[in-house]
Amino acid sequence: MKIAACALSRGLRFARIDFYDINGQAYLGEITLTPDVVTNFTPRFLEEAMRMTIPGHATTMHTSAF
Repeated sequence: MKIAACALSRGLRFARIDFYDINGQAYLGEITLTPDVVTNFTPRFLEEAMRMTIPGHATTMHTSAF
C-alpha cells in the first residue's frame, strides 16, 4: 500500500491516500488533496483546485468576495 500511495501522490503538494485491506487485498478508498478543509479552504485553494481539475482553466474569481 505504501508503494501504491507514493505512486498515486507523486507530484502533488499534499495527498492523503486511503486504502481498505480486504482479505489481504488493497483497495483504494479515496484521495484527499488537502490536510484540513476547515483551515485550508481559502480562495487561493479554490483557484488552485480548479486549475488542477479543469484542463486549461484560468480562474477569474474575485477573492475579495470571500
